[in-house]
Amino acid sequence: MVASTSKQQSGSLKDFCSNKNHMIPSLLVNCVNALDKNRLDFQGIYRINGQGSLIQKLLKELKGSKEIVNLDMILKYDTETITGCIKAFLKEIRDPLIPPYLFEDFYQACDSELDFKIHDAILKLPKPHQDTLIYMFGHWNRVVINSEKNLMPLENLAKCLAPTVVGIYMEKDIKIDAAGEGIEKQIKIMKRLLSMPQKYWQIENSQEGMKSFQNSVFYI
Repeated sequence: MVASTSKQQSGSLKDFCSNKNHMIPSLLVNCVNALDKNRLDFQGIYRINGQGSLIQKLLKELKGSKEIVNLDMILKYDTETITGCIKAFLKEIRDPLIPPYLFEDFYQACDSELDFKIHDAILKLPKPHQDTLIYMFGHWNRVVINSEKNLMPLENLAKCLAPTVVGIYMEKDIKIDAAGEGIEKQIKIMKRLLSMPQKYWQIENSQEGMKSFQNSVFYI
């Protein structure tokens, strides 16, 4: 069996984390800071693809450092390049944000109406994945909140991001119907997580009592 999200890989998520308290790659923090500043109203955010060469240029610049950079350095790029950089990075890491071996745990949790089951599934993630998932869904939740302007309601955003964020094992010779069912499950997980209230992604939610990102040192 192979993971459906397997791509050209560049290392584990942990390899790009420098802060042991908040194990989130600075590349993602830098991109999210830029998007949250003045790009959340961009129509088609995360859906419109950027120019490949520009995405790779920004990706290379940000992967080379574990520091928080000046926002102007990122804001010179268009929105689709910044979101493209985020998606490219998440595709390249060794395991997706939600690794394939936890797919069933997340699917069962998201198939339930009980929020505590989602919380339990998140706590099963390795700390870098756990911290990064909480951080990124806080951002993606803000994208959804601005959907009247950016035209990216929850369902659209889930379809765009699910194959990148949610890992799933599939047989190499899997039939089309089965592959389609797997994709639908990925989208269902993504939709359920995106439907969680904004405050959920700000509460203490990690193995070591992760504090609210509202007061995180990553925000500038």
